[in-house]
Amino acid sequence: MIDSVSYESGFATSPGEAENSGLRSGSQGLWMPRLGITGATVHDPNGLYDGVLTNMAPASDWGIVDDKGITLTLDGSNEYIDVAGPQNAMAGKTRATIAMLAKRTAGTITTFGFGSTEGSRFNLVHFTDNKVYCQIENASGSFPNASDAVAGWKLYVMVYDAALVGFARVALWVNGVELALTPASNPPPTALASAANLGNFTIGAELANSRYSTGPFSWSGIWDRVLQPDEIRQLYRDADATVRLAERRVFATAVAAGNRRRRILLGAAA
Repeated sequence: MIDSVSYESGFATSPGEAENSGLRSGSQGLWMPRLGITGATVHDPNGLYDGVLTNMAPASDWGIVDDKGITLTLDGSNEYIDVAGPQNAMAGKTRATIAMLAKRTAGTITTFGFGSTEGSRFNLVHFTDNKVYCQIENASGSFPNASDAVAGWKLYVMVYDAALVGFARVALWVNGVELALTPASNPPPTALASAANLGNFTIGAELANSRYSTGPFSWSGIWDRVLQPDEIRQLYRDADATVRLAERRVFATAVAAGNRRRRILLGAAA
């Protein structure tokens, strides 16, 4: 849950209060350190699945980096956020999107997604070779990739749609721009793996190969649908797009006692 301090800072406590409520449609988890420091847990504003800081030191790993507000910084050794539960919602899906806003240093790893089991992954790895790999497996593996040697803050969005044909089933967006993917191995499968094989969603780790992220991250999320290009660009323009509180109008209303007036906050008008 979002605490009262975050709410007063302009964050919605439910999808219905969000300015861009459509971006919450199909959301199966959002993890946003930028909403506030919450110790050994990163809360999901959907109220679905909280993430647990694993092998981390909350006292030092929470902090403010650049203009991104509060972040969590991973050291590249064995630190990550472990989220149990989303695999049950995503098992066997034919459409899905995962996203993460993180700061990368060239030559390091940035990774997130379902990466616990070799042969059943649905995750992204920006590897030390400066290539971004979209890993989608269900028995057979598919690893289309794109080169990206530019360091700095990046919004990674990987979109999967089994209704399309061959390698067109996966798309990679970085900072609001779709990158051309180089096909590798087999085309993506026609459905994601089972919950048992997907394993937990991990932010900052691909456990199957002991790969860990280095650097801070601002937010990560999963959807059980295809995010559209305009939605992806909106997320890039506004890191708080999924939780920004809708505009509230202020009205004056009469109070019976003494006919005094008070101000109340009402929800955004239609």
